[in-house]
Amino acid sequence: MRYLLDPLQGEIPGIKPLIKELKKLQDLLGAFHDAQVRLDWLAETVDTLGGRYAQARFGHLIETGGRSARIDAGDPVPALLALTRITLRQQKHLFQQVLHEQRQGRYRDLIARLRVQCVRSRGRTVT
Repeated sequence: MRYLLDPLQGEIPGIKPLIKELKKLQDLLGAFHDAQVRLDWLAETVDTLGGRYAQARFGHLIETGGRSARIDAGDPVPALLALTRITLRQQKHLFQQVLHEQRQGRYRDLIARLRVQCVRSRGRTVT
């Protein structure tokens, strides 16, 4: 919706504040989506790297006959899990923001004002 209205800012009076609100909503939903994509990537990465690291540790133990020192220092999984926790907190916070805005009626009001603006603009020639 925002991208449809953006080029009309100079042509339709009163549309600029609505575009600004649409941008805020779009940014919030985009950040939420980015967090979900990041979580998906982290899950795949933990699976891939964790598996490779486990295989390397297993191979090392076999080669040394089980007399190997701990080789956990290079394990990437703990850092990836920490990033997962951070991302989950961010995503939860973003979701709470969306819910708060929705409960306050902000999105309902925005849609109503967009409808009013569209009705007012009908028949108007855009140059």
